[in-house]
Amino acid sequence: MLKKAGVAFIGSHPMAGSEKQGMEHASGDLFRDATCILTNDEHVHEDVLLLLQRFWERVGCHCIRMKAADHDSSVARISHIPHALSALCVHSALDGGDVKLLGLVSAGGFRDTTRVSMGEPSMWAEILEENAPAVLERLDEALSQLGQVRNWLATGDKEALREWLKAAAESRAQALGL
Repeated sequence: MLKKAGVAFIGSHPMAGSEKQGMEHASGDLFRDATCILTNDEHVHEDVLLLLQRFWERVGCHCIRMKAADHDSSVARISHIPHALSALCVHSALDGGDVKLLGLVSAGGFRDTTRVSMGEPSMWAEILEENAPAVLERLDEALSQLGQVRNWLATGDKEALREWLKAAAESRAQALGL
């Protein structure tokens, strides 16, 4: 539709934000050191792409380029699944329990793990729905891993559980350069 109208389209997705909404939570540092993903599947001329890239760099981002399908797969892994699993953690921990008591006994782990579940529900429902194929693929993998964890717990396989937890810690450290 845009192409027919003579409008150049370059997808850009700054990987920035928080679970808070509204102007009262606006920040001049929002894009500082954030990655902005540029997709140019429409093969817009390089000069135009560089103009957009310079815009994002001027507001603080560093840019990377990828195909739209690779973007969708990547953000499903690093953003959409963590959001869905954060909401699952809230439901698993609190549904059917004494919410006030559980809040009293919760600590940093619960707060850190569930923070993103506070994101705007309508927006997140739309995000998950729009990227459903990639999200479903990652959910299937998450379900498979949960099944493995359940089996290790049921059979008392402490070593397999320890190795799985160790691999997670190592992967996180590597991904975040820690």
